Amino acid sequence: MPQEIIELPAPELTGANAEQFEIIDYKNTVRLAQQPGSYTVLIYRRPVVGHKRDHGEEDEVAFMWSTSRGHRHAVGQLKGFSGTLLTDGYSAYEKAAAALNEQEVSVTHAACWAHGRRALEKALAMDPESAQQGLNYIAALYAIERKLRHGAYDAAAKLAYRQQYSEPIVNDFFSWVYDQRQRVDLLPSNTLSKGLHTISERQTELKVFLSAP
Repeated sequence: MPQEIIELPAPELTGANAEQFEIIDYKNTVRLAQQPGSYTVLIYRRPVVGHKRDHGEEDEVAFMWSTSRGHRHAVGQLKGFSGTLLTDGYSAYEKAAAALNEQEVSVTHAACWAHGRRALEKALAMDPESAQQGLNYIAALYAIERKLRHGAYDAAAKLAYRQQYSEPIVNDFFSWVYDQRQRVDLLPSNTLSKGLHTISERQTELKVFLSAP
């Protein structure tokens, strides 16, 4: 079937401030057009335009865009980065951290506790008592973090405080997670079961804050 590509203009690239913009990708929209005796595939190709300042030329936060959540995109965007990479726990970031560490940099992948908390909050409707038990552990950790955030603690003092007060709570929490997952009445389809699985899979990453202030 024949194809016809129709290039669509980007007004930002022809205006008075055109030099401030650049093409970062293209978006294609496909339509099927009926011609006499046949059909033609019309491909409307529209530039995706971004402001050049969005790439960190000024004192700002840059939100990078990519065509998928594949780890290769994260590797490209984090090239040269060393430190703690805090994410939602998506597996592609673990692969990205491993790939970056092969490039003579040091990247530690840490998972966000807010996503673990969210998984338990979703289970409140189905198993409120058990889900609330898990949320209570996380609430205790949050209380400690609030104290550290508002107190006069340097990095070393925060680390020592977490190891003394947060680490026992974290250990008790994951023991609770393990015990809950042994329940014969907790079906895999249960919202709590799914949340516990997610948390258990990210245990190593969730514990990073105990050793990396």
